[in-house]
Formats: sequence, C-alpha cells, structure tokens
Amino acid sequence: MATTDLRGRLHQSWGWLLALGLVLILFGGLILTTPLGVITATLTTEIWIAAAFVVAGVLQLAHGLKAEGWSARSWQMLGGVAFIIGGLLIFVYPTLGLVSITMIVAATLVALGLRPTLLADCGVAGVHRLLASADELAETDAAVVVAGMEGALASLVGGITPAPVVAVPTSTGYGAALEGVTALLAMHASCAAGITVVGIDNGFGAACAVARMLP
Repeated sequence: MATTDLRGRLHQSWGWLLALGLVLILFGGLILTTPLGVITATLTTEIWIAAAFVVAGVLQLAHGLKAEGWSARSWQMLGGVAFIIGGLLIFVYPTLGLVSITMIVAATLVALGLRPTLLADCGVAGVHRLLASADELAETDAAVVVAGMEGALASLVGGITPAPVVAVPTSTGYGAALEGVTALLAMHASCAAGITVVGIDNGFGAACAVARMLP
C-alpha cells in the first residue's frame, strides 16, 4: 500500500518533477558551456542546497500542521523551522561550510580527549587578527588550519608556530578556487616545511591526524 501511495503522489506531482529536471538541465548546460563555469557551479550548488533546506522545511511545517497530537505536531514544526533557518543561513552566508568543518574538527578533538582552542575569522585577508594570536600559536601543541580560496593561511601559520600543522583545504570559494582544488595544491606546495595536508573538507581526518601526532 505504501508503494501505491508513493506512486500516486509522484503521478500527481509530475509537473513539478518535470520543471525540476528542466532547471537542472539548464544549470548543467551553463556550467559546461560558459567561461565562468566554475563560478556558476559554485553558486548553483549553494542555491540548490539552500533551496532544498527551505523546501524541506516548508514541507515539514505543512506535514506538522496535519499531524495528530500536540507533541508530534510541535516537533515536526520545530524541525521545519530549523530547516528553513538553515537554508536561509547557507544562502546568506556562503562561508557557512567553512564554519561547519571547523566545528567538526573541534568536536572530534574533544571526543578524542583533547582541548582545542578556536581562532576564528583570522584569515590572510585580516592577517592582523592572526598576528594578535601569534603567542598562542607559538605555544600550541598542534594546529589545524581550515582554509579555502588560495589556502595561504596554512603557510602563514606554519611560519609562526613550530608545532605540527595539519591543513584542511575546503571547497568554500569561487572563481579559480575550483571547489577546494586550488587550496589543496597550494597547501601541498607550501614553503613552510612539514605541513600535513588532508583531503578537501576532511576536518574529521585532520583531527584524527593531530590525535596520532600528540602523545
């Protein structure tokens, strides 16, 4: 019966599915044919992720209104609001993915019994904020550097601290950032010797690498 019900819903919403398919084809054609295909791909990904969260939130709210019982209704509506807020945040703040990876690193280090200290908003574009924490970096046991765009932050931190540095290239960025490939290659080519580089967006792997390094 569940399968029959699902087929019935899909049959009723075939128009929306067709429109979604056409839009996906359009964006795919733009990515493949325009000179700014990388920028288009990045913006398209952000828009679709944000839109998916918002649509999921709206559907969750609609389903919650039809739910029986105050408890079930309130939880479903709360989940819908959370999805909508998440989608709007991703759309307004495209660097949210960078923050998410940083939080994954911190949470993993805590789970492994380590006590991380977060230095946020101190990239190369605001290097004075990083230099203000130079003493703290010089005394740290290890550093995890999460950076997108050209990934220069890893080299800068590697020149400040004698401690092991694990660099995490992220897919956050636009233009020639190539969804993290530019940062990945730049970190591998760093003139600050001894930097460890993990895969793109692999914050969990970076935290585990630090745990292996420290006694």
